[in-house]
Amino acid sequence: MPEKIHQLPDRSTLPPLPAQAEEIVSKIECGEILGASRSIRLLNEVFCMLADEASHLAGEELAGQLRMWADYLIATRGALSPAVGNAIRSVFDKLDQAATSNSGKEVQSFVHESTEAFNRRSLEDVLKIAAYGANLLQQGDTVMAYDYSSSVTAVLKKAAENDKTLHVIIPESRSLDGGLPILREVLECGHSATFTVDAAIGQELRNCSSVFVGVESLCADGGFWTTVGTCSTAILARHHHVPFYVPTELIKFDPRSAHGIHRTTVRVELECFDLNGFRPPRDRVRYECDDLEYTPRRLITAYITEEGVLPPATMSSVLREKYAQSF
Repeated sequence: MPEKIHQLPDRSTLPPLPAQAEEIVSKIECGEILGASRSIRLLNEVFCMLADEASHLAGEELAGQLRMWADYLIATRGALSPAVGNAIRSVFDKLDQAATSNSGKEVQSFVHESTEAFNRRSLEDVLKIAAYGANLLQQGDTVMAYDYSSSVTAVLKKAAENDKTLHVIIPESRSLDGGLPILREVLECGHSATFTVDAAIGQELRNCSSVFVGVESLCADGGFWTTVGTCSTAILARHHHVPFYVPTELIKFDPRSAHGIHRTTVRVELECFDLNGFRPPRDRVRYECDDLEYTPRRLITAYITEEGVLPPATMSSVLREKYAQSF
């Protein structure tokens, strides 16, 4: 059955966080922290800080505070990025057992052990993805990387470690300014780059050997959701016969999609235009686009996952095996 939706708790009713933890949550909520994997590891730090701060409480009381924050973050950040919700559920899977003790110290130890185990597995998965992706690249390749993704940059970094120097075409990904963070990391790796406008994607693809894009959420049908412009890039890659690769951890699977429930898009206001002093009336001109878009599996060459390089047609069975309880 689909997961039950709980009413979102009022932020003001949640237990207070330590100052550093509050700062992390605020940065994640305002979009300052990029990448689901990075956000998850930081949220794990938040849970540890809360457990440390409140370890003097009884076990069930501390567990209750942790559950409140877990529910809130699943309902907010998890609604935007299924990986966050899946990760939090995994970390707290056995919280009830730890809470049977009257000691908050027991719960504190559980939180540290569970988050450390999750982080270790996640980092191992990213290393696998990076290695599989780097194996698809050759010295001197020209590749395109559209919009920021920690999985994509991990592949590019691994290629550099393997003495494969690349030229990376980086469209600006203007709706979210996602190209600039890639440019910074690509240059740190030692690759060269071309930073270009989104309108030039089709032209630049003619010189590329492959395209790499990240994922916001994976769907049971083998497609995925991510930044606006990704599907257009996939269509152009297909037109120019350029392989379109999608590095991602399987934890980004959206369980709702197994029941035909697809995420809804929202219109977001854009602030990236310089109109050179021209000020058309706001009641007649909108500056906006959808927050995300869907790319169907028929446009994807392969997913690069911790389970290997997978054809998109196999993703449904892979996800069904890994997340059987969601189907």
